[in-house]
Amino acid sequence: MGKTVKGQARNSKRVPIQQKPTSKTVSRQPLPDTGERIIWSFSDVDRDGKFAFNPKEIDCQKLLEKLIDFSSMKWSELVPMDGGKSPHHRLSPQALSAEAKARIKAKGLEEESDAIFSFRLSNKERLIGIRNGVIFKAIWYDANHEFAPSHLRNT
Repeated sequence: MGKTVKGQARNSKRVPIQQKPTSKTVSRQPLPDTGERIIWSFSDVDRDGKFAFNPKEIDCQKLLEKLIDFSSMKWSELVPMDGGKSPHHRLSPQALSAEAKARIKAKGLEEESDAIFSFRLSNKERLIGIRNGVIFKAIWYDANHEFAPSHLRNT
């Protein structure tokens, strides 16, 4: 049980005193999250550049169907915690293309580069954004898997 606020009546509820955090840095929620569902955000979509989120060039019906399917799942179902292979995953800053790095810089998201996440929509299509806990901020649409291209082994 926490300490009570000084001068509080004995019969009233006890209010714990909040401890100040010891670190000055703001910590992001850990990845991956457990049994929570995805919360989608489209407030920061990029409308310029190679990976522009342009509804005129996207099959919006197919995209919406995929997002609805993903919404019925928990993060732990989409991204296995046991390290298993998943088509949806975090992207390392080193794996990003030069064009992707340029768009990140243009959007002022350099500090977020460790939280860039990719949803596979089809064989080549990806929805790229920033994952913070259960929230996914959709920012880019990658029609040809060029934001962070795969390099096949032994080819």
